[in-house]
Amino acid sequence: MSALTGALSRLFAAEGPLQRLGTASRSKRPVSPPGRPTSEPEGVLTERIGDTIVLRTMADDSLTQADLGDLTRALRPTEGTATVMSIADTTEPQFWRSLSEALNSLRDTGVKNLRLVLSGAASATGDRPAVARRISDTWDMQVLAPEAEVLFVPGGTLFVPSADAEGGWWSFSPGQDPRPAGPRLPAPAWQSEVDGRLPAGAPDGCVVELIPAGVAVRPREAEPSRPRDIHHAVPVDGNHPALVVDGQDVTAEQVAALLAGLGETVRPTMRLVPGAGQDLLPLAQRVCDLLGAELEVFTGVPVLTGTGSLDVRTVRMGPDGAPRWQPFVDSVVCRPSPADGSAPAPAPRLGRWNSPLPREPAAPGVLPLSEAWQVTLTRAGLRVSGSGDASGHAGLPVAVEGAVLEIGVPGERLDHTLWPALADLLRSLPRETRTHAVLHVHGVCLDGGSELRRLAARFNCSTIRYDAEATSRRRPPRPRAPRPLAGEVVVPPPAPAEHEPSAVQSASPPPAATPPDTRPAPTQPLPDTSAYGTPSSVQEPRGPHAAADATHGSSYARRSTEADQAAFRSLLGTAWKQHDPTVLRVLGQMPALHGREREAARGDLVAVRVYLTAREGPLSRAALVQALRTGDERLAPYAACLASGLRRLPSYEGVAVRGKTSDGIAGLRQEIRPGLVLRESAPVSAIPLVSAGAPPRVRYAVWSVSAAAVRQLLGSDPLSDTVVFAPGTQFRVLAIRGTGPDPLVLLRELPAGTAVSGAQSELDDMDRTALLRLTHALRPGPQMVRQAGGGAAVPVTADG
Repeated sequence: MSALTGALSRLFAAEGPLQRLGTASRSKRPVSPPGRPTSEPEGVLTERIGDTIVLRTMADDSLTQADLGDLTRALRPTEGTATVMSIADTTEPQFWRSLSEALNSLRDTGVKNLRLVLSGAASATGDRPAVARRISDTWDMQVLAPEAEVLFVPGGTLFVPSADAEGGWWSFSPGQDPRPAGPRLPAPAWQSEVDGRLPAGAPDGCVVELIPAGVAVRPREAEPSRPRDIHHAVPVDGNHPALVVDGQDVTAEQVAALLAGLGETVRPTMRLVPGAGQDLLPLAQRVCDLLGAELEVFTGVPVLTGTGSLDVRTVRMGPDGAPRWQPFVDSVVCRPSPADGSAPAPAPRLGRWNSPLPREPAAPGVLPLSEAWQVTLTRAGLRVSGSGDASGHAGLPVAVEGAVLEIGVPGERLDHTLWPALADLLRSLPRETRTHAVLHVHGVCLDGGSELRRLAARFNCSTIRYDAEATSRRRPPRPRAPRPLAGEVVVPPPAPAEHEPSAVQSASPPPAATPPDTRPAPTQPLPDTSAYGTPSSVQEPRGPHAAADATHGSSYARRSTEADQAAFRSLLGTAWKQHDPTVLRVLGQMPALHGREREAARGDLVAVRVYLTAREGPLSRAALVQALRTGDERLAPYAACLASGLRRLPSYEGVAVRGKTSDGIAGLRQEIRPGLVLRESAPVSAIPLVSAGAPPRVRYAVWSVSAAAVRQLLGSDPLSDTVVFAPGTQFRVLAIRGTGPDPLVLLRELPAGTAVSGAQSELDDMDRTALLRLTHALRPGPQMVRQAGGGAAVPVTADG
């Protein structure tokens, strides 16, 4: 939208292309050679583009080369015909000399027909003949010139507003009276009929005004159209005149009566265009029924959004006339109801549309997101639903402020397979489109909406709206069997081997004599593969002590206190000075922090930097890990500040990986299985999969939602892409891929505060969503993996 806003602001800028061309409109004086100027002359520059000559002052930049190129193409070069356009001030002493020289050169090359783009050149003033008259007689040319101001319309049309439908441009032949040529140059095929019939046939209570693209109808009491209104920026379509309905008080009956006055050739080519803030579909459908014929209606105002004459998109305008957003469906075609009223009108047919995704459509306006999900372009925005949905493109009313992204259809189960597809779609949309979009949920989120809220926060979507049925507690219909994403094989979690003790409840009923196991899933420490050289040792399972460890470290899920800060600074001693300058630079990027809160953040971030950089000594990483795993309280202030500091840093969401350790996880092989929850009392480091520092062979892959990105504290360190999970983070094992002593373990970070209670026989929707993402990112064999929203691509090979 920034490019769009820039394009539109340029259209209506004080010196933009809708400004009057030529000098008569600026000075309001008769067009004639001026007297001697009173200031230093600026000079007149002559430019030639094909058979078009442009006279402009040296500093003028009101029309770009692209604008002039559009004009040249629109006027279609013809042998013996040339165009002279003046953007210069006629008070410049060189103007008339330059114009005379240009006309002499054209006559010498055999030009007999001249288009003179000089505002007011066809108008006589008092006893002085029009400039066009004098040029025609003096240079023996047929001259086409405007009677009033000339407006340059994006796309190359020159429009002259006139009270007379026939006036605007006038044709002068030597020794003959001038003839009217209409308001547009070049003249579209429909000009004579539309201009000749519609203004005169305005229904009671309405006024019809000529605009470049056709006509605009408004209530009689509304203010007249002005050259700077958005209507004048609509490009002229030579085959399709536009009828702009400007005002909520214009009725369908009035529009139908207006169109009925057109002939059978032009009427079917008319297109309805909404004024600012309107949605014309209901009116258009009524007009369609009244006329008994199809009628195309635009979703917004069609304007040029780029430099090319074919780059036309509709834009939704606010009541204040400012652009809001670009719909994906530019137009639909309304179809009439049966004449006998035996059935409702058919759904509108898709007209012009623009794809938000660079992929082949499954049908017009329907794009595949995965094997199970598709996105349908609608007038209101987009609708994501199950493959095969044929609900059409009309949908909800079009909003003024932004697009509506509909999620599911009523009664549809929104399961874990949807969220990766929805994330891909949101990622492809422009940032401003996402920011102002409303997520409208029709289906039933099986996870209660938690994943949708996470996506909304991630992509900065500010509003989620639910249908009443979407929030019902009634059990939704049983879904179709879930299908994997295209090209992916979803491997179900393997059942535990007979000799392995199961940490989850079996999916099959237990023997009658054995009650089901309802104990919480066991927790074990996650091995810490350091991103900085020597890995920490892998802990053996601690059997009965594991349950006691499950609560250790929970005290760090808070901000550090002043006592923590003072104790940590005492522990660090003079080493504080090594880390403080870097932290102060980081705090300079957090201007919202002041006073005591800034000092607290200072101590917390110093603790993070100590953890990242201390390789040996009493505050080294190994020493902290050992203290936290054994319950040694001597480093508790350090741990509290570290955990608090990690929460102050940006979160990383995506795939984070850890490499193969020297001793692997052989000691934990019989304990690690899908569904098991691992809880690590110490911090855990990892590298984003897309980083150049990612290990070539991945041992652990974690779907991260809140690991802290510590780059800003490491500067140019080669491992500055490291992310760190806070002490006490819980991970759920999703799958184990491969055999042997070093399989690939796929895990999901559980958000802080997640309660793990009761045995689990299968992964939940959030787990399956994360597993799909990890599977997609870590397919066996070399591939290119790109971080969500951008980032460098690196080849990755996964074990197994």
